[in-house]
Amino acid sequence: MKNSPTPWSVEETTIDRRVVDANGTPIFGLIERDGRQFMVIPLQENAERIVACVNACAGIPTEDLQQLTHGELHWDKELNHG
Repeated sequence: MKNSPTPWSVEETTIDRRVVDANGTPIFGLIERDGRQFMVIPLQENAERIVACVNACAGIPTEDLQQLTHGELHWDKELNHG
């Protein structure tokens, strides 16, 4: 199975906070229905991607990552990894 379609985004309401894919399908997060809270658990493929991305981006401020668009980051030039 492939990862959920991108871009992923954070969707937040007064009772929910979750990450959704390009189709609005929840990937993971906390949702509340009828006064009860439920955890949306990511599929294995999405969980592995989340961990890989977080580990690969260690030390890079979130604000810097949010400024990037798909395909904009040049690993060797912008991060001095080459």
